[in-house]
Parts: sequence; C-alpha cells; structure tokens
Amino acid sequence: MGVPNKILNSSKYEAFHAQSRPLLAIPKKTNFTYHLIFDFLDRHLPNKKLKVLDIGCGVGPISFYLANQNHQITGIDIAQQAIKSANQTKRGLGIRNVKFMIGDISQMKLTNSYDLIILSEVIEHIVDDKLLLHQISKYLNKNGRFIITTPSTNAPLYKLGLLNDFDQRVGHLRRYSPSSLNKLIVESGFKTKVIKPSEGILRNYLFTLLLWSWPMKAIQKFSLLGNSVTLIDNILVKLLGESNYLVLAQKS
Repeated sequence: MGVPNKILNSSKYEAFHAQSRPLLAIPKKTNFTYHLIFDFLDRHLPNKKLKVLDIGCGVGPISFYLANQNHQITGIDIAQQAIKSANQTKRGLGIRNVKFMIGDISQMKLTNSYDLIILSEVIEHIVDDKLLLHQISKYLNKNGRFIITTPSTNAPLYKLGLLNDFDQRVGHLRRYSPSSLNKLIVESGFKTKVIKPSEGILRNYLFTLLLWSWPMKAIQKFSLLGNSVTLIDNILVKLLGESNYLVLAQKS
C-alpha cells in the first residue's frame, strides 16, 4: 500500500516498504491476503480489456493479477522501494502490459485516461478525501469506474478500542460508514454502485494485531488453513459486523 495526495508522513510509507521484495509469482484468486478484492474485481468488472490505474499499488499484487487477465495496467506509488520491487517482478515474470511509476497522483500530470481506477487501502490516509476523488475524476473515461477498499467504523475490534494504536501506527486518518462513503462519493460527482461489507473480526484480528506472527504466516502458507479461516470469517461478518468495505462507484 502506498499513499498519494497530502499524506500524513511520507517517510512512514517508505519505512513500511523498506523490506519489500519482488513477487515470485502472480497472486492467485485464492491468495489469502488478496482474495476478497480479487473476487470483488472478478464479479464487477466487464468482460473486456480495460485500462486500469492502480493508485497506491505497493509491490503490485493487484496490478499483476489484472495484467494476467490482459488488462492494461499503470501502477503508482510514492514508495521507491515498492516500485523497485514491482519493476523487478515485471522483468522477472516477463509481463509487458503493466508499468509502474513513483509519484504522488496530486502532483502528477498523466497523459492517459482510464476505464477503472483502484484505491485499495488508500483513501483513509488522505487529508482531503473529496479532493482526491475530484482529482481522479479527470483521469476517468466517460462512465469510468473506481474501486475503493477502506476500513469500517463498524469493525468490532475498533468499537472495542483495540485498533487505536494500529490506526495511528499505519497512518489512518479516519474510518468510514456506508453513509459517509456514499456521501463522499455523491458529493464528488460519482454514483455509488456497490458498498459491500467485508472482513470479519477474525481476519481483521490477523491483519491488524497478528500480521507478522507465526499463525498468520501459517495461514498464508497453507491454503487449506486459509480456506477454513475464510469460511469462519464470512460467518462472523454476518454475526458481528464488518471491518472493511469494498466499494464500486461510477462517473456520473
């Protein structure tokens, strides 16, 4: 994850990616870390070749997943090490329909327009989130779409006060509710298509409080274990509430 446009502390995101390494393979749809957004993309993208801008692409897992489906991808991130790793992956895997750039979208002047813009775990870091959406609008084609993933104010761990340190450490400036997301989207000149509650308390606990622990490493390594956690977590979303949202919006 990388963060554009009036970031809180750019050195924080360089530090986050200091140990970033190239991907050894294109992530599969079943990848435990990314399967929620991969499934959302597969469900909602049209069955045609798209020009995609991935803002805050990090080392490029989403970019490479979509490039593998023959879309034309541009990835942007402010973290130099992340882009270095993404370009190494591109060369190592011989992928041509993706390019990566270091930069802040608020200061860049892109010459292309896009069918889809992705902001995955980005907008909660931005001081002026409405300004960011106004900025990306000029890079979207007519009827172009964007996808957001972002943390929820309804997250059980957040409501218990257990994520305050985490939010501060990673630079979260806010969380969103469905109503605040819809208000932001509409006031920025877009139409909300889907706001999907996502990620239960179990998955959220793993990614916020146990990220570098051996249980998390085991879940990521063994697909059967990851599938079991996913099954339980999907039930917990319905029982206890969501920790994240997957959002699809369209240019009006």
